[in-house]
Amino acid sequence: MNKRNAETFKNNDFLIKSSFLKLLLDKDFPKITVDMICSEANINRSTFYFHFSDKYMLFKAIGDDIKEELSESLRRIKETDPKTSIKSCVSIGLDVIKKYMSYFSVRSQDIQDIKDAYDSFDVFSDCNASASDLSYSSDQGKEYVEIGIRSGLETVTDAWLLKKCEDDVKTLADTICRIIKMGCD
Repeated sequence: MNKRNAETFKNNDFLIKSSFLKLLLDKDFPKITVDMICSEANINRSTFYFHFSDKYMLFKAIGDDIKEELSESLRRIKETDPKTSIKSCVSIGLDVIKKYMSYFSVRSQDIQDIKDAYDSFDVFSDCNASASDLSYSSDQGKEYVEIGIRSGLETVTDAWLLKKCEDDVKTLADTICRIIKMGCD
């Protein structure tokens, strides 16, 4: 692919993804059609299908992009400060969730075809890794605490998404860190 075609491909890819995310702000996932995405992106269907086989693959591709962005953000902060706090990791995760609110709000729609995309998507997995400096009574206790942290974070972020991420990230990160520390006491 020459440079011009590569740029066009990249631009169309971005247009399709951003148009889909914009549609998700106002419509439930099942109601969004490829035609709607194409209309919003101002592209034709063949361009869409050149990039994605269907809206489910588009959804998965956006999730992959988000995972990559989150991993890169966490990697950069950990390179800067190897003893990065849990709060910093949680804040980064919350910033990503807020940025892609429309993507994450689909989870509450309980659509089986996209459940796998979420099941493999643990925004806060690196936060658990950062929790290793907290004290646990045993390895078994640590496992339960990490399960509790993960499900608690999902519940808290789902509630935050229902409120359209109105509460500020710092306040929510403070609350989550208090919950994590209570689980380790």
